[in-house]
Amino acid sequence: MKGLAFAFGPEPEQYWIEIVERNNALVPADWPTFNLSQTMLRVKSVDESVKFYAKLGMKVIAEKHFGPESGDFSLYFLASVSDERLAEAKKAAEGSDDVQFAILKSFWEQLLELTHNHGTEDKEGPVYATLATEPKMGFSHLTFVADAGVNVDGAVDGVVSDPDGYQVRIQNKK
Repeated sequence: MKGLAFAFGPEPEQYWIEIVERNNALVPADWPTFNLSQTMLRVKSVDESVKFYAKLGMKVIAEKHFGPESGDFSLYFLASVSDERLAEAKKAAEGSDDVQFAILKSFWEQLLELTHNHGTEDKEGPVYATLATEPKMGFSHLTFVADAGVNVDGAVDGVVSDPDGYQVRIQNKK
């Protein structure tokens, strides 16, 4: 199974639940059958967003690009993961018909999916509705737990906005 998605919620901000099968050989035996695998955010500037989330310890683990005939968008999957874990996933994906997809499916850890609809970077102002735009609707925030004293764009233990206006809460470990 590649994935099964369900949409619900009022237009234009429909919320989706997607059921994704992962590579069971790489799932730790003591982990539950289901987990919150990924959260998707639509972004205007991929480069700015990737740099922002890199400050929070995330790395791009896989990319998928689709041309105009398939919707004209790109997906970037990020994870808070060690170099060793990423190397393990890349090794497991060797020989696959679609290496990027195989890397993605090998992760049981939570991922952040950044979706970039090509052409939005040329539009003026905010492109997607967030709680920082009018009308205030859509996704509320992400929370990252950080070591005490970690400062990300001025937030030590508080809220900062990413390049698209999504709120990111930095919560210190206590």
